[in-house]
Amino acid sequence: GIGMDRAALIFINPARTEARAKIAVGIDSEEFQTEFAFNIDMQTPNLMQKMLTKNISFWIQDNEEDQQLVGKNIKNTLGVKSFFTSPITIGDKTIGFFYADRQPSGRPLDDESYESFKHFVQEACIALKFIKQQ
Repeated sequence: GIGMDRAALIFINPARTEARAKIAVGIDSEEFQTEFAFNIDMQTPNLMQKMLTKNISFWIQDNEEDQQLVGKNIKNTLGVKSFFTSPITIGDKTIGFFYADRQPSGRPLDDESYESFKHFVQEACIALKFIKQQ
């Protein structure tokens, strides 16, 4: 719905040691969902650690600083150098994150798409908050 080729809803286990895709949509979504499982290292600065501690969205681009933040394991598994990711926070607790890219088509990411992605995540967090209150 926001112009991405594939996207995933990732949840973090209660111990905050693993991130695993719960739902994936788009091109090759079944394979993508199966492969999207990563250990979380909270001791070393990395993408997941920063999302969990700072509660901020990222537009990862193909530059040295961003690629170091992502790490080789995630880069190799995802097969992409540019993507969007944003934490899912309910109250003061981050329970997971959304991920989206355009890897299959190779179309570049842009500012408008990033703003649409962040808006979608905000709306999803509001919806999850209301569901949790029910």
